[in-house]
Amino acid sequence: MKISVARAVELVNRLCCYQANVATPQEREAIVTLLMDNLIKERKTSKYLEFSITGHKPKTKIYGIWSKKSGEILGEIRWFGRWRQYAFFPRPETIFNPECLEDIRWYIKDLMDERKENK
Repeated sequence: MKISVARAVELVNRLCCYQANVATPQEREAIVTLLMDNLIKERKTSKYLEFSITGHKPKTKIYGIWSKKSGEILGEIRWFGRWRQYAFFPRPETIFNPECLEDIRWYIKDLMDERKENK
């Protein structure tokens, strides 16, 4: 069975929170550190943007979008229940060219494809 690093981090965090006696605090910290290091390797980037998980909800994740040049957060991708899909929520006063919008569109498409595979 293959799972994503993000899912592994989520499971380890649950394990550490609910089953504290399974491992020592040092072991739990080492496991989470190892998984987070791998998660950072999974960070996705495009020519101008960087995408990374910034939060978790019970069934979905929240992804931040940063400018590679300035490091500023430009918005986030999160689940929009009424549409039953991930959607892009830009920060106020942000401007995007067609190439950046296309990168965001493809990232959302990948998230939706992954979600359909995992159902």
